[in-house]
Amino acid sequence: FLRSEDATLARETGAGALNSSAHGFGGPLPVRYKSPANPLAEAFVQSAVAAGHPLRDYNDGDASGASRFQQTVFGSGRRGSTADAFLYPAMGRANLHVLTHGLVSKLVLASEETGGEGRGARVAAVQARVGGPQGEGEEARIRVRRE
Repeated sequence: FLRSEDATLARETGAGALNSSAHGFGGPLPVRYKSPANPLAEAFVQSAVAAGHPLRDYNDGDASGASRFQQTVFGSGRRGSTADAFLYPAMGRANLHVLTHGLVSKLVLASEETGGEGRGARVAAVQARVGGPQGEGEEARIRVRRE
């Protein structure tokens, strides 16, 4: 996930509670503090710090203390998603086929496809119901050539 992030939190605050090892930089998902800041939430954080609680980055494994709310938001203020970062930019690729209205029930590992041989952690297929808005269509096994 770190490779996916482009955290601008330090630039927004001038430093402080950002733990750079808990965030990635240069990826397609922009991570920013909520903007505009909610005045009540900001007062809560400032009060907690004034009372002696540490200002923290809640993604660093220690959530004790106070923190500003982090979001995946593009510069325009629009909420970002993994589809924005990864799927939509790849939609024109000839080797990408997107099925909607499907419900995946199982990831089939390569070792299952080959009877226990091969690299077991690689996904070789998905088992899914396709064709209905709630995944009530036909059961299908869809094979993948590469991850």
